[in-house]
Amino acid sequence: LEPLGRWDEADRAWTAAAAMAADLGEMGIEATARAHIGYRQAKLGDDGALRSLSDGLRLARSVDDGSSATVIAVNLTDALVDLGRYREAAELHADGSAMAERHGLGATSGIVFEGNVLLALEPLGRWDEAETLMNDIGRRLQTDTMRRWASAFLGWTQIQINRGNHSDVVASYRRGLEMWETGYYAGDSLPVGTGLIELAAAGVIDPIETDTVGAWLDDARPGDSSLGARLVAVAAQHLIPPSNAADHERVAETVQSWIERLRRTVDDYVSVPPVLEAWLDQARMEVSEASGRLHPERWAEQVAAWDTIGCPFFAARARYRQADAQLRSGGGRSTAGRAEATRILANARRTADVLRARPLRRDIDDLARRARLRLDAEAERPPPTPVEPTPFGLTDRELQVLRLVNEGQSNGEIGKALFISVKTASVHVSNILRKLGAANRIEAAAIARRHQLLDL
Repeated sequence: LEPLGRWDEADRAWTAAAAMAADLGEMGIEATARAHIGYRQAKLGDDGALRSLSDGLRLARSVDDGSSATVIAVNLTDALVDLGRYREAAELHADGSAMAERHGLGATSGIVFEGNVLLALEPLGRWDEAETLMNDIGRRLQTDTMRRWASAFLGWTQIQINRGNHSDVVASYRRGLEMWETGYYAGDSLPVGTGLIELAAAGVIDPIETDTVGAWLDDARPGDSSLGARLVAVAAQHLIPPSNAADHERVAETVQSWIERLRRTVDDYVSVPPVLEAWLDQARMEVSEASGRLHPERWAEQVAAWDTIGCPFFAARARYRQADAQLRSGGGRSTAGRAEATRILANARRTADVLRARPLRRDIDDLARRARLRLDAEAERPPPTPVEPTPFGLTDRELQVLRLVNEGQSNGEIGKALFISVKTASVHVSNILRKLGAANRIEAAAIARRHQLLDL
């Protein structure tokens, strides 16, 4: 029923199964059934549904039901990744993998779970950790088994694309596409499509047509909008031809229709994930810049959004685009503008070096060379003094916003006070509420006072 989109019927069937399992004392089966109830709502940001999944996982672990626990962990990590709550998904790795392996599930549902973990590690920039996990998987599985489960390793293969190892992953993406087209695919077509577009842009496979991307989006399920938005942002960057090309307008209008389609799905969410808004904003900017309009200030908002979500590579790439747009829109003609672009690019290059993201590093160096900017001089400056992590994982910017929330200021007032947009202020407030576990701004202020966060 779930693959057919008959979610209400599926929920009723799972509810009946849970009741029967409870009557029979089958706690593991009951936990599995309850983990499927409201799964769609969990993917749409319903915190109650997410808590139910977590409760079911704890129940299954308490009775050492490895099969049920692994299935629930797959659903929970899948929802968390789609919502951009990557750290929470990654935190489930150690216990989930250990239980799956102990119960002999390392080559089946355990692989799907670890694949979800890889999808979380990629945006978090924890690429070396992902490499360690893939090496461990390789030691446990035979070559044929690895090939059959190629679609489960899309987080890892995306990291390889980010590092410029394009030819190493072509076979994995083609296998993932084959699995999707034949109905034997452990996941969504959207991450496969994202990788294929980037591989085509790198020239290692044939170009991807817009009709193909449209078919991938048609396959999206409720709660897949963040993955779809990333696909559309990548497609907008690489598929829209120059503004003087004959088919520019047609392709740009097609991409714009995808953005509008995804924008309409926002109303389905109980809580709209910031990652969805970030990808949609990037897709809009790609369409606009393809027509010759530059937006350095909006790329700065992208940087703030990705820094807040905790995605260093995406933030570094946005910094590169911000500097590029700034230089091309006139910022390269003033001393202050050039100094700012140098600082932004040097920051992005440091991240690219840490992650070994060679294509991004090449783009940064090429831009600096064309603009005659000396990034090495900026890099020679002493790094900022490390600061102790704040309670609840709040960033310095979020603490600034929290103090203004405590004063009763609106998002518009916060934006003016901190020289940020209302949307960026809203993203900060949403992240503060989530990190504090607060239902509203009043409760967040109360928690802040109780834990003396306003004095930090």
